[in-house]
Amino acid sequence: MQELLLFWWYILFLSLSLSVSQQTSGSDINVFYSTPSCYLMELNKANLTWSVKFDDFFPYADGPHEFWTGYFTSRPAFKLYERLSNNFLQVRAGGQGAREGLPT
Repeated sequence: MQELLLFWWYILFLSLSLSVSQQTSGSDINVFYSTPSCYLMELNKANLTWSVKFDDFFPYADGPHEFWTGYFTSRPAFKLYERLSNNFLQVRAGGQGAREGLPT
């Protein structure tokens, strides 16, 4: 299962990479894949001064009484398992209903 997910991530990244390279050809934009450590190293080289934020900025809200409190939760593997299990459950429930309607 994990190999399949990694394969799809690779296909999505390859598609994105090709699309970006086609759109940026002939321009001054340089797009490349990097890692968080490389990004932070380059930020450190720039010798910038960053402000420090002391107050909390969660939860996000994009309207009155519309908060994103569950948007950045943990356990993504559990969420995937729940989604896949629900898909199987829905297929099973749909198949059972179709069988019940057939004459015996």
